[in-house]
Amino acid sequence: MGDCNDFAVAMAALGKAGRYPARFALGYDDTGEPVHIWAQLWTGSEWVDVDPTPGAPPPGQGSPVDVPGARVVGWDPISI
Repeated sequence: MGDCNDFAVAMAALGKAGRYPARFALGYDDTGEPVHIWAQLWTGSEWVDVDPTPGAPPPGQGSPVDVPGARVVGWDPISI
């Protein structure tokens, strides 16, 4: 049980334990409010979105499961 930030932190920690650089991506709705967060892992050539939140759509699409009715329309990466 948890929400998107719990899953994003756990995924980033697992990635870093596996020696993958990790960062967070914070998604915003069309009013500029943050509505979702997920992890991104560096493959050596690109950042890959990884969202282990149960029921979450692909990052940047659809309604985040923990904010009903919200839609991610833009995002900012947050390096850790």
